[in-house]
Amino acid sequence: MPIYLSLVPSIQPAQAVVADTTKITTGNIRPPTFRHLFLLLAFLLTLQSLVTSSISVHLLDMLKQLGIATATALAIGMVMGPAQVAGRIVEFTWGQGLHPTRATRIGILLCLAGIALLIPAQPWLAFGAIALYGAGNGILTITRGTLPLVLFGSVGYGARMGLLARPMLIAQAAGPIIAAAILDTSSGHTLLLLLAGIVLVALLSSWLLPVRTADA
Repeated sequence: MPIYLSLVPSIQPAQAVVADTTKITTGNIRPPTFRHLFLLLAFLLTLQSLVTSSISVHLLDMLKQLGIATATALAIGMVMGPAQVAGRIVEFTWGQGLHPTRATRIGILLCLAGIALLIPAQPWLAFGAIALYGAGNGILTITRGTLPLVLFGSVGYGARMGLLARPMLIAQAAGPIIAAAILDTSSGHTLLLLLAGIVLVALLSSWLLPVRTADA
């Protein structure tokens, strides 16, 4: 709060960007299409946030319920951080010329592959699974910022990101609670199958996103 009050300049009402995304048009995207596309993107990012928060909090518990020893589960969990960094590096270097929509699809696909490879509950396979999942999640942490910018343009970007953040934060808060209930009443396999299904829906939804800029 002190930093905000001392460093962020005040904005006069006449200069404020309209926060209603249905009234912001960019390029050839007209209001109805804009609204539908925005809701689709919010749906996709919310699903991914639900999965990410659930795995981040309950990964070790899931691995132990799958029958993987605690020490091995800890070693597997340690792979995620470096894998996320590697995914971001790849996105920043080799993926610079890739449209954010395609990068998002790749990131979600890697996450889906990683979750699917955890289901057999094989320790040696789980290391590769978490590496894939981490790399995909690392890519998505970048594209969820660049994708709205490319699809809708820079006008009203801050307002749109704020609107997108609301359902994402709710999902991040609810995901671990729901996952804990499933782990307590069912099993790690059940949770993984459910998470894989959610990521699959997100992947299919990503194919409805256009590969174009706001100025196209």
